Amino acid sequence: MQGKTIDMARVAMGITTTKYDRYISQQINAALRDLEIAGVKSAEKPDDDLIVQAVVTYCAAHPPMSPPDEKIMESYEMQKSQLMTATGYTEWGGGDDHS
Repeated sequence: MQGKTIDMARVAMGITTTKYDRYISQQINAALRDLEIAGVKSAEKPDDDLIVQAVVTYCAAHPPMSPPDEKIMESYEMQKSQLMTATGYTEWGGGDDHS
């Protein structure tokens, strides 16, 4: 997930250099951990478009050298909520329809 997602996050954050890739990687890991804490089986679906989009949104909300963007963070929280209730994305959500 990291390589493709770092590229997408870089674009979403308006970054054109690889200078912040370590920071972006940390944000990706934080987003994945946040999803896992919420019950989303992100580790089992590392290339799932909905999970990648949520992770990229999380990264966009946390640009380097700036405070978190609350509006973008609201978007991330909405995406996380949808994943938490979607079939196949949580332990309690039923089958694994979205592999």
